[in-house]
Amino acid sequence: MTTLRFKNQRAFEQVVSRKKTGKKQEQPKPTTTPAAPRKTALEIAYAAHLSQGIEQGKVIEYLYKSVTFPLDNGAPYTPRYLVVFPDGVVCVELVEKTTDSHRMHVQAWRRAAGLYPGHSWDLIARTAQGFEVVESYG
Repeated sequence: MTTLRFKNQRAFEQVVSRKKTGKKQEQPKPTTTPAAPRKTALEIAYAAHLSQGIEQGKVIEYLYKSVTFPLDNGAPYTPRYLVVFPDGVVCVELVEKTTDSHRMHVQAWRRAAGLYPGHSWDLIARTAQGFEVVESYG
């Protein structure tokens, strides 16, 4: 006898019901809501830093991975945060580790900063005192 494996009980019940009645049950419609992006510990810490800025009146609002810029090589680039300050909007990338993936993010950030000079761009690093801008354009 073959054992069927199902991802969940609902799928199992649908198959059993079809076998008993010979009729197909109406399939549930797929959800269109995308899964929320997962944040790293650094991103969570920076979000807490921005939330403090809101409470202190230094930050108006911030959005996580909310806008994507097409680059000249055809690749998309999504800065980690879009931060709205009282004096303007800044696209923020966070500096983490010196891995190849990180270097590629920084290169894409620099390329986007060069292609979209009408925006402000900050590269942020975590320090013992909090966060600081290590590179800025615009």
